[in-house]
Amino acid sequence: MKCPMCFKNSQFQPIFSHHNTFVSCSRLDSVATDCTNEDYACGKAKMDLVQCFECGFVFNASFDRESMWKEYQKSGYMSRKIVSTSMNTSIQNIKNVIISHCATINGATTMGGG
Repeated sequence: MKCPMCFKNSQFQPIFSHHNTFVSCSRLDSVATDCTNEDYACGKAKMDLVQCFECGFVFNASFDRESMWKEYQKSGYMSRKIVSTSMNTSIQNIKNVIISHCATINGATTMGGG
């Protein structure tokens, strides 16, 4: 498996695992939920947090991008777009630090012949 941060085939240290986890993506259905159904409020998601031995990045190895993308495309999905300027700036700064860190690691690896 490749690390989504450093893109290297790596070994991964399991950190936390939980299946049948409840995940909310702010979806509003046009039909009321049947609360008497035994599956009501039952999570169907998987969470398998692992850490890359190469770069130390922690991520959910079970994240299903396709399923999440399908949820986002449904008409009942309610997108939260309330992001302040300061929060946006903070997110951009964090992203830039991560990219800089990865570039430094990749540059050192390249220069070191690895």
